Amino acid sequence: MSGSSASSGAADVFIGEPLGSGLARLEVMASDLDAGWGEVQARIRGLLEARPWGDGPEGAEFERALLTYGGPWLCVDDTDGLVEEIGGLPAKLRTQVGNTLATDAAIAESIAVPSQWTM
Repeated sequence: MSGSSASSGAADVFIGEPLGSGLARLEVMASDLDAGWGEVQARIRGLLEARPWGDGPEGAEFERALLTYGGPWLCVDDTDGLVEEIGGLPAKLRTQVGNTLATDAAIAESIAVPSQWTM
């Protein structure tokens, strides 16, 4: 990812370094989230599969209420999707930022004042 070079002029905005470090932090966070969610998800699934509420009528009623509208399984599945989406953000953002910087550079080049026009 490139920002403007120091020789381009005083009016340039330098975003390469902060943007690159921000995206790197986002990648680390997404990776940590993915790893942490895997552990939490396994724990949730294990607890649910253990069915600690029992097989009696009270347990059956609790399970029925718990699983209404998808219960915790729906939450686990939805969170899977969110974690996957967040994991893909760094690559998407890098592509979008790269495209934006390339477009900006092309526009700047197309509207630059030729040197023979300056004094």
